Amino acid sequence: SDAKLNQARKSGTLNLSNNQWDVLPSNVWSLNKAPTKEAASFDDGNSAWWDQVELTKLNLSSNLLCSLPEDLQSFEFLKFLDVHDNKLQALPNAIGNLSALEHLNLSHNQLSIIQTSFNGLVNLRVLLLQHNRLRELPSSLGRLQNCEKLDISHNQITTLPEDICGIKFLKDFNASFNQLNALPNNIGKLQSLRILDASNNKIKCLPDSISTLKQLEILSFRNNLLDQLPSLTSCVCLKELSLGNNRLTCFPSQLPVSVTILELRDNKLSEIPLSVTELTQLERFDIANNNVPNLPPEVGAMESIKVVVVSGNPIRTISSHILNKGTQALLKHLRSRIVSNETESLNASTGSVIPQSNSNNDLSNKHLVASSRKLDLTKENPESVTTKLALYSELPVNEVILARCSLTNIPEELSGYKGSLSTLNMSNNKLKCLPPMIGCFSQLGHLDLSGNAMSALPDELGECISLREINMSYNLFTVLPGSIFKLKNLEVLVADNNQMTKIDVPNLKLLQQLSTLSLQNNSINEVPPELGLFTSITALKLEGNLFRVPRQNVLQKGTLALMEYLRSRLPSA
Repeated sequence: SDAKLNQARKSGTLNLSNNQWDVLPSNVWSLNKAPTKEAASFDDGNSAWWDQVELTKLNLSSNLLCSLPEDLQSFEFLKFLDVHDNKLQALPNAIGNLSALEHLNLSHNQLSIIQTSFNGLVNLRVLLLQHNRLRELPSSLGRLQNCEKLDISHNQITTLPEDICGIKFLKDFNASFNQLNALPNNIGKLQSLRILDASNNKIKCLPDSISTLKQLEILSFRNNLLDQLPSLTSCVCLKELSLGNNRLTCFPSQLPVSVTILELRDNKLSEIPLSVTELTQLERFDIANNNVPNLPPEVGAMESIKVVVVSGNPIRTISSHILNKGTQALLKHLRSRIVSNETESLNASTGSVIPQSNSNNDLSNKHLVASSRKLDLTKENPESVTTKLALYSELPVNEVILARCSLTNIPEELSGYKGSLSTLNMSNNKLKCLPPMIGCFSQLGHLDLSGNAMSALPDELGECISLREINMSYNLFTVLPGSIFKLKNLEVLVADNNQMTKIDVPNLKLLQQLSTLSLQNNSINEVPPELGLFTSITALKLEGNLFRVPRQNVLQKGTLALMEYLRSRLPSA
């Protein structure tokens, strides 16, 4: 409107977002051209056309634009350009000539290739290209030496140009959710890099030069194909290392002592070495769903550690009763096992690994299952699972692990444990649904359904009145099932990596005990401010979704800051 244009001439800011335009009005591009009849009429008694300021901020987001005209070059003083959430398929050459530009948001468009040269964007600090259709990047990105944040996530990029290592002031680089097979060999040249996220790709190995990134604080390679890791001891500022869902068979031993969060879940680790205790600042240690049979007792003496996650491992030396009590009970138990002489240490370690069920020694294995109250059938085939569930059904088992068993349905024999079962792990199978009998498990407190193909849960799940924790990550859920909201004692709800598009605040209010809510890597496009009123929530994880507000810098500040931000967006009474 003319009013917006007139105001822009005064403020230097023009906001034309959310207008559903496929073509911009032509008078936009003549905004700063004067004198003209239109510009001369810009006089409200307080200003004259010659007093107008140059346009520095232009917001064209959330329209239907398929292209931008070369007239864009008339805004030579432009510092901020936001064109996200349009239908752009190509960029005008004019963008590459905006030498004053500092912030360029081209995310959530339909760009498949960038032919425009970025050589002229000498002052660009932020470049956002996420959620497009890019298969490659232009080599001219390497000329953006002053760029501090580059986001190319959620594209189809297979290779990164070596030139990208020329962005010498880059601090935050997000290349997640692409098709990358490797990182550039010279990535070590990015000496200012603090955050590197290359999760959800197809990377098999990392270049040795990554070890020279001395400013690096956050490193994420979740959901790749890594089977080893180069030395990271020189990354002296590294705080968070996320390597979940890879192919690691050995614990990464060469880590800096600065690490506070170490995530190694869903790998193939078979041992946790004593060297883990050298990570004197470690606070969160996640090794869920590996092949680890025991933990070094010395872990219990690590003063910094706050959270240890070991579910989905064949740990036989620690009863499920202790594991179900959480981190503090586990650490206390480990401390009690620390012995002062070498002989006792040897005895403790040699008796720690108990083999899984062996049909040639059923009596012995029954004794082991009975004493530990835990039945671990990880990686057993479906026929073996059915047989062994029946074999041990008369024992007072508290925990059953059926992870990675290629199950397409739940064996009826599981119902024999409904009176005693408190923990059930059915992660990484091929399950599409749960049977109604799940409602009979009145003692069930922990349920892991992650890594399946579920899109719904039966109403009977709501009858599991003792359920406190449920993990339904890596499935096909588009909404939180209604039965979830009947679980009045639910404290932890993890539903990462699904296909959810919204947060059901009205129903979530029914879960008054909920303390942890994780909905990372879904397709959520809006975060209701009312979520900030949930006083019981102490951990809220929403990273990796489609929403633009709250911004990433708010999410990175943690739950308290996020909740406070959401409350600030509530309409005043």
